[in-house]
Amino acid sequence: MQPMFQFANSSVVTLNFTSDGLVGGAGFNGTIYDIDCCCNSGLLKITEENPYLELASPGFLAGAPTYCPNLNCTWIITFSTDYEVLSNISMLNLRSIDTQPDLLTMMDNFGRTLMQKNTMLYGDVHESITTSGQLSFHFITSPVTAFPPTLAAPGFLIGLTLVRMEEERIRCVEFEIDMIRRVCRNRTVIFIHVKHLVPDFHFRSSTDQLANLSQLTYSHF
Repeated sequence: MQPMFQFANSSVVTLNFTSDGLVGGAGFNGTIYDIDCCCNSGLLKITEENPYLELASPGFLAGAPTYCPNLNCTWIITFSTDYEVLSNISMLNLRSIDTQPDLLTMMDNFGRTLMQKNTMLYGDVHESITTSGQLSFHFITSPVTAFPPTLAAPGFLIGLTLVRMEEERIRCVEFEIDMIRRVCRNRTVIFIHVKHLVPDFHFRSSTDQLANLSQLTYSHF
């Protein structure tokens, strides 16, 4: 019999061993793990008083060899738009035992997918900066409950650090906002591409039309 990881479908596991009395059997051994399957999904906040947060797959921080099947976890991290959040992926290694591999998805406040991965490969970018005021992580795993130990994977660990936005960048953004106001002073149709990732802000044109720049596509310069 080949070794297998087998997740129980209840909180009670019973093991029965019966011998036929013959001498010469090798016997058996195995390991039982108590793995936390609780996502603790919900809203998390990073503040100046608590500027660091670790986000991990259930069981990872307790040293579990792998994570539970059939998970559907969502974490939403909010922070002030006066700050940036640096995301550092120190571990991302998920199982691929089904037609649809386990996935971790990261999205910003505007619903854009920043990352969707199963495993970090050599050369992948492990760090990213977000300034939209919100990050969301969605972790979904296959319902398969039995697989060889070679297909077990530890999960993920991400460190999130709050960093105040650079003053030089803020000054550049303020200058560009002023230029936008001047250009659009007499326009009735407004289309703008901002080259900086900035907090939400509003302004009115001479026709009293409200333009919300937070709905536009931003990119780093």
